[in-house]
Amino acid sequence: MKTFRPPPIALAIAAVASVLFGCAAPTVESRSDFMPYVGRQPNWPVAAGGFAKTVDGIPIFPRGQLPASPYEVLGYAQTGNPRRIAYLSKLAHADAAVVVSAAVNVDGFSTVSGGDGSLNNGGWTAQGWARTVVNRNITLRAWLIKYRLP
Repeated sequence: MKTFRPPPIALAIAAVASVLFGCAAPTVESRSDFMPYVGRQPNWPVAAGGFAKTVDGIPIFPRGQLPASPYEVLGYAQTGNPRRIAYLSKLAHADAAVVVSAAVNVDGFSTVSGGDGSLNNGGWTAQGWARTVVNRNITLRAWLIKYRLP
């Protein structure tokens, strides 16, 4: 009986693919938009109640709002998108996120314009338009939290 041996190029391709596309799940600690909290967990501030928006199953408390239950801070996320905060919260196994600051930075302005002209009854008619928009960059900074067990 003859044994199958894959050609060396097939083994090389498989090795490169496993390094590039690996089987390991992404971890939040390897991300540049997340910083883990290290140190003693104090009694973080809580509130009797507050507002929260649920994004992809993760409650996100806006700035000035706090959860009612005691919690531990797992880390700090900085991004421009609430969905990204929810994604990072899931990677960190967090129960919720508390936005501690939000900033809108103006990166500049973009203007688009156009126009046309036509000859009517011996005269020239011109029409034009322009639109200017503000290029904004939003930065959200949030604590990713895990509720303490009673």
